[in-house]
Amino acid sequence: MNKDILKLLRDIKKDLDIIADNKEFKTKSIQPEPFLITRKEVATKLRCSVDNFDRRIRYSRDFKDYVSEKNIGGKILFFKSQIDDYIENL
Repeated sequence: MNKDILKLLRDIKKDLDIIADNKEFKTKSIQPEPFLITRKEVATKLRCSVDNFDRRIRYSRDFKDYVSEKNIGGKILFFKSQIDDYIENL
């Protein structure tokens, strides 16, 4: 019985070594979904131009109630979850 378990463990180790050596497996990485998005991405989600978003939507009271903006590194960013909530409640 112990020999069977050892053989099974060796087979599993061989399979794991094959996976570890596979170049395709190494190069594929899972990118996390961003939680901050730019004005351009917000405008795309709202199906309007960036200028229209800036002039009419961004400073409206409804938008400000749902979404807070962050200025990071000179870029204006919005939380994706808040944008999704705002779009849901339109």
